[in-house]
Amino acid sequence: RRHRLRSAPVMGGVPRHAVPDFRLPKDVVDRETGAVVASGVQVRTNVTVGRDITLQSLLDTYDATILAVGLWKERRLDIPGKEHLVPAVGWLKRSTLERQSLAGKTVVILGGGGVAFDCAFTARRLNADAVHIVCLEPTDAMRAPAEEVQQALDEGIVIHNSHLSHAVAPEGGRLRFEARPVTSFSFDETGALHTEFASGDPLCMNADLVICASGLQTDETPLEGVDMARTPRGFVAVDPVSFRTSVPGLYAAGDIANGPSLIARAIGHGRQAAIAVHKALSGIDPAENIDIWIDETGRVREDHVPALPAPHVVAFKEIMHADYHEHAARQILPPAASDGPELAFAELSGGLAAEAAVAEAGRCMHCGHCMECGSCVESCPGHILEMTDDGPAVAYPSQCWHCGCCRIACPTGSIAYRFPMTMML
Repeated sequence: RRHRLRSAPVMGGVPRHAVPDFRLPKDVVDRETGAVVASGVQVRTNVTVGRDITLQSLLDTYDATILAVGLWKERRLDIPGKEHLVPAVGWLKRSTLERQSLAGKTVVILGGGGVAFDCAFTARRLNADAVHIVCLEPTDAMRAPAEEVQQALDEGIVIHNSHLSHAVAPEGGRLRFEARPVTSFSFDETGALHTEFASGDPLCMNADLVICASGLQTDETPLEGVDMARTPRGFVAVDPVSFRTSVPGLYAAGDIANGPSLIARAIGHGRQAAIAVHKALSGIDPAENIDIWIDETGRVREDHVPALPAPHVVAFKEIMHADYHEHAARQILPPAASDGPELAFAELSGGLAAEAAVAEAGRCMHCGHCMECGSCVESCPGHILEMTDDGPAVAYPSQCWHCGCCRIACPTGSIAYRFPMTMML
């Protein structure tokens, strides 16, 4: 039997409750969570572990418990006036539901990660007059993707790089914000920040709303009463193969174990943890490779796959005959429309049209995979290679000159520099 406890009224976690619609439409999340319920998982909502039920009671009741509570506790900046800062995730949750207008307001967001940009885009879509992002990172080292930074600039969002928040205080019914310029910064293994300040003038501005998006940390509420090993940064320590914690019967996955990450990575981590629990309860060696999937009839399938060494990933710089491929321009995503109330929360990245998607797929160079083009056979000066039904092969290995002509001629880099030459298939 599979049971799932949810603190919120509906399933979905951060993607459902805190990620804005323009980033991840709610119908997509609802479709995925609906598939979980349809598979037979029993879901109990409005149950908060640590308040309505203890983690220890779950460990006493079930053969295995996976801790996948994420990171919901926001890290507050320890600066004068910190009580005037609004936590980013909480603000996003409220804005997702209420969409209260910010017309005539100036909004400042502290932070340079994905949550900070979510807040900035949301504030812009709620008609804020001015939106500013203040972050530690320099322009060439932003944590957000380059296209996202450009989208923000295109929407009129002002980004103040290489600044550390210094103070915030009420002034004339608004907030007076100040940040100091920095030349460099670093984090130690515990997550503590170390900075070197520049000698320039501080950044000062007046704002109506100052949002703090300086990171997330572990909420201890679900963990109360159970002592477990932690990482130096306070996350739950897990075995990378078995996903076990230091507590028997308790597993952990997602941000609670890895720290803040991408949604796709957290989902993948959860799937791996579920497979690890299945192995443990089925008596399968944790090191054995198995794959579990749902077939077209909706039934769960399982297959044991041989353990193979990780293949070498061919980098573009390893391909010496890249000119073999036709040069084609990258397909660019059309800009998201954001004019008008009905389009304000439209998805930022709507994807490529079918024709453009096919053209983009056609740009693939198949790095590391033989295309059976025959370039290696034609380039061999000793004629020791031949084309077979299974692709090119070394017909006369003892006569190989080790000249590397085949390696140079290969347009995908699928031939290794090993002697005698071997195909990386």
